[in-house]
Order: sequence, then C-alpha cells, then structure tokens
Amino acid sequence: MDMFKNNPEEALKYAIPLDDIGSTRGGNKSQLDLLKRWFDFSLLGNNSRSSSGSINLGDHYYELQKQYNATAQELIKQKDYHKAAFIYMKLLKNNLMAAQTLESGNHFQEAATIYLKHAGNKNKAAECYEKGNMTNEAIEIYKELNENEKVGDLYLTIRKRKEADLYFEKVVTNYKSKNQYVKASLIYKNKMNNEQGGQSLLLEGWRSFKDPSNCLNNYFSNIRDIKILKREIETIYANDLNRQNSETFLQVIRHEYNKNNELSDSIREMAYEIVAAQIPKNPSIVSELKEFNLKDKELMKDTIRFKVNRKTK
Repeated sequence: MDMFKNNPEEALKYAIPLDDIGSTRGGNKSQLDLLKRWFDFSLLGNNSRSSSGSINLGDHYYELQKQYNATAQELIKQKDYHKAAFIYMKLLKNNLMAAQTLESGNHFQEAATIYLKHAGNKNKAAECYEKGNMTNEAIEIYKELNENEKVGDLYLTIRKRKEADLYFEKVVTNYKSKNQYVKASLIYKNKMNNEQGGQSLLLEGWRSFKDPSNCLNNYFSNIRDIKILKREIETIYANDLNRQNSETFLQVIRHEYNKNNELSDSIREMAYEIVAAQIPKNPSIVSELKEFNLKDKELMKDTIRFKVNRKTK
C-alpha cells in the first residue's frame, strides 16, 4: 500500500490480483509472498510469475481494491491508459472496464480484442475496429450480428459497391417482410443510388395496401418535375382506384393540393369526382370536400346539412 502511494509504477510489478470472493491468489494457502509478480504490463499475454493457492485477505481486500481503483483513475488522468487497463484487467478482474479504458485512450485494437474475447461484447468490438480503421475486421463481426446495413455502409467506405449492394438488398428484403416499404425504398434511394427502384417499391406498397398512405405520399414527394407529377397522379387515379383505397388517395392528393401550385385546380376536380362516386356507399366522405374549399363557408354549411339529413332518414 505504501509503495502504491509513493511509486505506483513500481508497485504494479508486485501487485496482488484480487478474486471476486474476497481472496487473492499467490503463495500457498497459508501465506502470501511479496515477490515481483509481473514481468511487464502486457494485457493479453502470460506475463506473471506462476503461483498457486489462495488466502483470505479480510478487510485488507477492500483496502487493496480501493487503492487499485484510485491508482487506475490517476493513471487515466495522466493518460497512461495501458497501465490503467492493466489494473482493471489483471488486478481487479474487470475486463469491461479495461476495454473501456483502452477505447477512451484510442487503443482500439487492444480494446476490440478484450471486448471480443474477454468481455463478450461483439458490438463494442466491432465499433472499436471501425474507429481504428480496421474495416475488414469490423465487417466480419457485423456480419455475425446480422447488421446488414452496417456491413453495406462499411463496404462503401472501402469502395466495394458490389458487396455493399448485396447486403443492402438483404436489408430491403427484411423491411419488405415487415411491410415497411417506405424504409425499404429509402435504402434503394439513399444507399444504392437506385431512385427508380425505390419508387417501384413505394408503388408496390401502395397497391398491396402495405402502409398505402405513406407509400403514395413519398412516391409523389420524390417527383420534382411538376409535369411528371401531374401525369403520375392522373395515371394512378385512372388505373388504381377502388372502393378500398379511394379515401386514402383523396387524403394523399389533399397534401398535394395544399402546396398551392398549378396542380391545385385539377386536383380539386379530381377530389370532387372521387367524393361523388363514393357518397352512395360512404356518405361521411362528403366532409372531405371542405379540405379542398377552406374559404367556401357555404359549402361547409351544405356539407353539414347533408350529413344531418342522411342521419335523419
């Protein structure tokens, strides 16, 4: 204890490793020798003098434990992360703290090895490999963890587009299996530079009733040319509408109508036609008209009267 206070680096050479049960290994079962134990401060090799047996240190165990932690913290302040990690791993048997200490000191390769082999944390190991620009090592772990999007991202950083797209496609397949077509389309658009493929997925989601409103909203939002947008709205109106999706389509084009551009008039006429066709089977749809005529107070009154009259019949 005195040596730790006066010359901590020298004290580490004689330091007694502590076990979880309040005992220490070293010497035989009845005595503890204070000979030099550590040939160096290596974390991953066998660098200690062999010993056998154990003794119970009683309250001195907690004194040593406190001193070890204090010394480790002081070493971290001095940016001597390696010796601090040595204390955590070899003396306090805390592999996780050893790895975290090395990571904070940018010793990413050693940190990754400890996370992987001694702390059982593959995610943190992969993160350290990534931070240390050991991309291939990180990729292999992310593959084991089925982090396919991350694998694709890392392949892009090392200019392997073909391999990246293979794993991005797996992400798309997974999203589709969960009916998450918007997320799937964003992978095509943002990660694979395949905007047309993304648009096709959004149409697929719309037509198969898999989150249809969001799919169609995103489909229209991705079209920047207003003439093409007009054509697409009219095409879907002419070919895709049925009793199941008419109201959803109406809500989507209302969003486009509210942009107040040159499409507003044609969209309003389209809305009138949809409402008129749906009224016999869905009278409540008439309330949608006011969204396309917010300034027409008389129309709003007529809509209310219509709904009241339908209820009284």
